Amino acid sequence: MTPSSPSAPNHDSGSGIQVESTIGSHIDAQIYNNQVWDVVGDAAGGASGILLYASDPASSMNADVVGNTLDSIGANGLFM
Repeated sequence: MTPSSPSAPNHDSGSGIQVESTIGSHIDAQIYNNQVWDVVGDAAGGASGILLYASDPASSMNADVVGNTLDSIGANGLFM
């Protein structure tokens, strides 16, 4: 039996998965085969199902995002 999803996202939650590169750092991220649901009740600050963010010009990120399932997301499913 599959649990039912709520009709509205959880208003106390932010991003389901968040990866942030800061202060001149470099990140290689592999985000594979996740189930993200019932997140982002308030999209303030860019909250998303999956949020990938390099916060300054000296920071960088390479990300592979493959095979993820996003359901009942209150804003962007994927935000880069």
